[in-house]
Amino acid sequence: QNVENYQRIKDLREDADKTQQDIADIFGMYLTTYRRYENGEREPPFNFILRLAKFYNCLLYTSPSPRDMRRS
Repeated sequence: QNVENYQRIKDLREDADKTQQDIADIFGMYLTTYRRYENGEREPPFNFILRLAKFYNCLLYTSPSPRDMRRS
């Protein structure tokens, strides 16, 4: 799990002046589910990542760097 990706979800939400509850409501999920995604406690499904990226009109996850790929 890449902590930077979860931080990006939070940063985008805060930049949009939205609360966790706002995002949970927009995407029709429980607050606890969204909170777990944002805190990195649970891996969000790919379709949710795509929907978030579309909502924020951006790329959401970063690609692994060559250095990260050497570590695996």
